[in-house]
Parts: sequence; structure tokens; C-alpha cells
Amino acid sequence: MRNDKIQISEWGLEEHPSVELLRQYEEGTLPPATNYELEKHLLDCEMCEDILTGMSLSDRERTRQSRYRIWQRVRTRLRRKHRPRALHGLADWRVALGLLMMFCSLGLILFYHYTRTAAQEKAAMQAAEILPPSPEELLARTIDAALVLDIPAPPASNHLESSRPQAEFSLQGQVLDTRGQGIGLATVQVQGSPWQTSCDEQGFFRLPLDAGSYTLLVSSAGYATQTFSVKSPDKAVRLLLEKKK
Repeated sequence: MRNDKIQISEWGLEEHPSVELLRQYEEGTLPPATNYELEKHLLDCEMCEDILTGMSLSDRERTRQSRYRIWQRVRTRLRRKHRPRALHGLADWRVALGLLMMFCSLGLILFYHYTRTAAQEKAAMQAAEILPPSPEELLARTIDAALVLDIPAPPASNHLESSRPQAEFSLQGQVLDTRGQGIGLATVQVQGSPWQTSCDEQGFFRLPLDAGSYTLLVSSAGYATQTFSVKSPDKAVRLLLEKKK
């Protein structure tokens, strides 16, 4: 029977001899006293006897290599278990670097888009402040103002006032100087009435008048104002103005 008590033996206070000691026993290199103690222990210890039997059946070098590989695996496993995890649980620093580069690229794209949009808006505001309104814009503003203020539409011709008579006939003619050249933008007015018109650049004019006799008051810058007696309807009249002396 095996004695479970720890006894002082040749190998000290250990309960079982070491593997190296068992190997020396197998090779027969132990001193007689130690050899006797070991044989006595083997009679009571089945585990050491099984180890010794296995050592006798296996190769010593292969056993040493197997022990070394097992020891290496255990040490590697312990190192992995106790190794600190960096970057808040990211085991691979390359993953963290990739995420950092992605966020940096996204930030640059957003910054470029924001600055470009702001520059375009600023340029548009400056252009709107510098450039004068186009004729179309002025016309649209005038129409909007007329609609808001309920202003009546102007007459079709810009040469006659709105108070001119709605006549069936018209008086046409041309205002000339003493050399026979047309006087542009001269004013032709029916004397004693508000009816008047302005000549075009060649001095031609047209007045819608009822049939009858009229006195025209003709004036222009640089010329003496003169009166002319005409009849309507009549052929085209020629009105001569002299320059002021």
C-alpha cells in the first residue's frame, strides 16, 4: 500500500522524485542509497511507477522536445492572456490608424465643402451689390410697383399727353431749321390747349386733331419759339424755326 505521508528521503521533502531523478534511475547512474530509496518509493507510488514505465518506452530526446513545446505554448498563452489591450479594446493598431485616417478625410471634405459654399455665397452677394439692375429687372420692378399702387397704364404713344382728344383725323409734319435739317425732340403744342407732342430725332411729329384750324406753338433748345397756323386734316406741314440771336 502507498504511504500518503510525506517522508524525508534522498530527494528532500518532496512527495515524489523529480523526472530527472527517475531518468537517472532508469539509466542506472544513481548512488546505491538513493537507488534503494527510489525503489522503495516505487513500490508504494503507482504514479511514479507509470512515469518510469513511460520513460522506458519513449525516447529521451523526443520527450525533452515535447516538454519544451508544451512549456512554450503555456508561456505564450499566459502572455496573451495578460497582455494589455491598447486603444480602448482595439487589438490591432492598424485598425485604429485606418479609422483615424477615415475621420480625418471626412473632416477635410466637410471643411472644403463649407468654405467653397461660403465663398460662392459671398461672391454672389458682392456681385448683386455691385452690378446695376438690368432693364428687364427695372421693368419688372416698375410693373410690380404699378400693380401695388394701382397706377393706370400709360398711353400707347409717348409723344402725346393723356388729355389729348380722341380725334378721327391727325396732323402730321416736320420741324426744320433754316438749312432744311430736321430738329430732333422739338416740342409742338396746340396753343390754348394742353395737347402737345415731341418730335422724333428727324423732327417728324403727329397730332390727332379734329377737323378745323389750329395754331401750333413750336419750340426747341437753341431756337426761337414760333407760332404756325395750320388746318386739320391737311397734308404734311413743314415748320421752320430760326436760331436765337
